[in-house]
Amino acid sequence: MPGAGWPGCTVGPGGTSVTSRLDELAKATPATRDRYVDFLRAGSILAVVFGHWFISIIHWPDALIYQTSAVGVTSYLWLGTWIFQVMPIFFFVGGFSNLVTFQAHERRGRSAWSFVKDREVRLLKPSLVFLAVWTVIQVFLHVADIGRATGPTLWDGTRLLRGVRPPGATIPFGPLWFLGVYMVVVAIAPAMIRLHRRFGLWVPAAMIAGTIAADVIGSTPTAACRPSRNGCSGPWWRWVWRASCC
Repeated sequence: MPGAGWPGCTVGPGGTSVTSRLDELAKATPATRDRYVDFLRAGSILAVVFGHWFISIIHWPDALIYQTSAVGVTSYLWLGTWIFQVMPIFFFVGGFSNLVTFQAHERRGRSAWSFVKDREVRLLKPSLVFLAVWTVIQVFLHVADIGRATGPTLWDGTRLLRGVRPPGATIPFGPLWFLGVYMVVVAIAPAMIRLHRRFGLWVPAAMIAGTIAADVIGSTPTAACRPSRNGCSGPWWRWVWRASCC
């Protein structure tokens, strides 16, 4: 029967089911590709997206939308972050991907700069699309005079943003903090790979020691460490160091 199929499985115009198309994609995947790493990549991305979705508390007072985390206000919910903490997996898979791509560049005789440029462009393209869409939304909010004016003043009392907090604390940009960190990780990947080839296990040992030191220093209240409801947020280099361990 046209359009029929297994429950929950739609059939396309050409009579090809979604399952069949997925099977074709799987067969077309090179045997050298590590499918388990692909699974970890997809799983960690989904966990990050749904994790932020489930723990976010949305506030919308006085035409200003922002979110806070349920972890800080729900008893014992912080224990769940120990079980569902997938950011280390995300960066580990990213490090593996950087290594495989760097090796491919070497086989083709391409430079480390070429590797960094290609990887950064792949990260920036979807980000620029996101920024373009968000810019259109902000222009519309300004023209329609919707939302509270926030952010730095541009001219004649006109503020940069409407309806959201300044970037870094606002909903669309806050969850993207790891993008900037990962771009730094990509930039230093060639140097880290060469260090690993030369010194072997001494490199991860040094990185683990550095992570412990960064946590100890970063958890000490100083001018570079900003206290918050969830503890001390720590200096920016603390997070770069952690991520570079992967």
